[in-house]
Amino acid sequence: EEAEIKTQWLIIKSDPEGANVFIDDQLVGTTPFQRKYEEKDYNYRIEKSRYHTQAGVLSLFGDKKSLDLKLKPKFGDIMITSSPESGMQIYIDDENTGKTTPATLKEVSSGEHRVKLQSQWYQPKTQVLTVADEQTTNIDFTLEPAFAEITIDAKPNADIYIDGTKKGNGNWSGRLLNGVYTIKIEKDKYYSQEKQLKVVAGQDESLNFDLTGKKGNLDIMTNPLEANVYLDNTLKGKSPITINDLLVGNYDIRLEKEGYGTIKKTVTIKEKEDIIINETLPAGKQITITSNPTGAELEINGKYVGKTPYTTTLSFTQHQLKLTNNTKVINENITVTQTGKASWSFDVNEKFGTFTDSRDGKTYKTVKIGNQTWMAENLNYRTSSGSWCYDDNNSNCDKYGRLYNWEAAKHACPNGWHLPTKSEFEILLSNYGGEGKSSYKALIPTGSSDFSALFGGWRYYGGSYDGIGSDGHFWSSSLGGSGEAWYLRIYSSGKHAYVGYRSRSLGFSVRCLKD
Repeated sequence: EEAEIKTQWLIIKSDPEGANVFIDDQLVGTTPFQRKYEEKDYNYRIEKSRYHTQAGVLSLFGDKKSLDLKLKPKFGDIMITSSPESGMQIYIDDENTGKTTPATLKEVSSGEHRVKLQSQWYQPKTQVLTVADEQTTNIDFTLEPAFAEITIDAKPNADIYIDGTKKGNGNWSGRLLNGVYTIKIEKDKYYSQEKQLKVVAGQDESLNFDLTGKKGNLDIMTNPLEANVYLDNTLKGKSPITINDLLVGNYDIRLEKEGYGTIKKTVTIKEKEDIIINETLPAGKQITITSNPTGAELEINGKYVGKTPYTTTLSFTQHQLKLTNNTKVINENITVTQTGKASWSFDVNEKFGTFTDSRDGKTYKTVKIGNQTWMAENLNYRTSSGSWCYDDNNSNCDKYGRLYNWEAAKHACPNGWHLPTKSEFEILLSNYGGEGKSSYKALIPTGSSDFSALFGGWRYYGGSYDGIGSDGHFWSSSLGGSGEAWYLRIYSSGKHAYVGYRSRSLGFSVRCLKD
């Protein structure tokens, strides 16, 4: 029989794990490691990148053997800063770390390394350092600039170009690397300026440009003299005037003088040229005055000029008008302007008036409604028969006029006036939309027509009275049915006005209509 091989377990652990395990110089695995071996003495070695190797001899007899090894790091950290600015790219041993200052590079292999900082605006700089195990090495770079700070100011605000690229308007500040650059300043209506700039790193420069404008002159004369001269809505003075050193281009000119029309025009100023403007301001314009009705006597500024319609030329100012149509007089002020109205119309209808009845000396108000002229009060003429005061009280006649039967009403109106027909009452109502509430509102004293219909009530056949203060009945001259005649009724309970017919023996009010 073959002899039995005596074996035992070998266990090897490490911190950190993943170290290579060598037994008698042969790679047998990585930590954590376990395997049975024949009992005897062995050489072992534990290796892991960036850690120190550990080795020795172990005896594997009688019982399992366990090694628990803590590996010693063979690396440290590097803390890198830079001045006067941060943000430099960090290279180590010519490899870009992807980091910028300030930064800490972790677990850099112990030993000598080359650290380089690089950026667009500073000269590259390299330092050599030695990293010690488990130590942080601090290193600071003082950088030398590869640029100069350049400030450019351009007046008036102009476009700034550097080597053909626009950088700003009016002013620009920034960095330029060593070299020669072309600075150009441009603005419309100004002469451009160009300059070469030699930039030396670390030597800051300030450049100021003051552009010269392309200019011309403007002479302005007017008739009459001393008109206000506006250039682009800015008052420059009174004519005649010379405006020097205007930048080339278009300008809006406005010439004004009280009592004259305004002149507006656009002028174009050209380089090194004198532009001359000589303008006569309009003294006025033709206007027309009309009236309704025509034929009104017209005075302008206190002087009689004729009858309407009237056309004349008036100066640009305010004028006083007076129009007279019999008793109707209108005084108005009009202002004639260059762009304003050229015609004015005035209503000189004699809406209101008075009439005195020669028979008894009573005076009545009158009103014109459309083409009709009405008495604006109820008739209060005492006929020989057929007329009464309400309740036989004379004070009611003074306020409401008399009540007449139809026969008396036909002959009650004075010469030049008559009792209206049914159709004439309908014409009156048509001014306010016909029969209904709108006519009622227009005909009562609070309405707009000034007809001032009074609620005089009425008288029955037998002599009783009713309706004062609430009903107004006004005879027409038109016959209705048998024994009846048409009349206008205006009553407050229904706020209504209409034309109807009733018995001719009733006592109603009378409103006379001018022939």
